[in-house]
Amino acid sequence: MDLATDAPGRKIQHLPCRIHHDGPALVDAYMIVDETPSGLETAFRGRKLLGKSIAIATNLVEKTSDGYKRVGRSDSVLVWAHGHLPDETHPIQHAVDWIKYNQVLHG
Repeated sequence: MDLATDAPGRKIQHLPCRIHHDGPALVDAYMIVDETPSGLETAFRGRKLLGKSIAIATNLVEKTSDGYKRVGRSDSVLVWAHGHLPDETHPIQHAVDWIKYNQVLHG
């Protein structure tokens, strides 16, 4: 799998748990996402998760011995929570909002 050429299809997922892995994973093979009227729904290790997509536009980078290199791009992040949909108080939403405000102030 070439991350640079697959970049438009890359998905970033933020799960409400700690996973001791830092890198690509075959998420689509193991995590079936259903669209419901209220948002997205899936299960991870038997626990029901509700989620929503937050629009971003960012380059994906990877740390190398020479610094950082671009390995792809993503247009959104799927944010998941236990038992409720993530709302405007979610830390990822705060970060995205802060970036937008910063661009307006300093743009």
